[in-house]
Amino acid sequence: MKKFFVKAKAFCKNAVSNTVYVSRGAVLAAFMFANIAAMYAQNGTVSQDTGVEALGNTTTSLWKYVPAVQKICYAIAGVIAIAGAISVYIKMNNEEQDVKKSIMLIVGACIFLVAAATFLPKFFGYNG
Repeated sequence: MKKFFVKAKAFCKNAVSNTVYVSRGAVLAAFMFANIAAMYAQNGTVSQDTGVEALGNTTTSLWKYVPAVQKICYAIAGVIAIAGAISVYIKMNNEEQDVKKSIMLIVGACIFLVAAATFLPKFFGYNG
């Protein structure tokens, strides 16, 4: 048993001394070469129409979300309007100076959300 461990130790020392140390750049270059080769290998089997089909499928799936996002924008605009009205009422009761500024900010936010919800279907070409 002792002979086995001595031989194993000698083998390990020999293996470590004969090991070639590779720089990080060489390893990186090898990985990059392997990835580029894989890309070129895959490109030969895939037709050019798959990208067009993928974009078409993505557009179709986005169209399913447009009405829901539109309703969410309207709901957020309503919540902002109600919270803003309460905030303006409190400021008016406390006789603060920036009531006009608060009103303009709230109205601007609501107009933006309603306009965004209105033009969202047009932006994505949704005709539903």
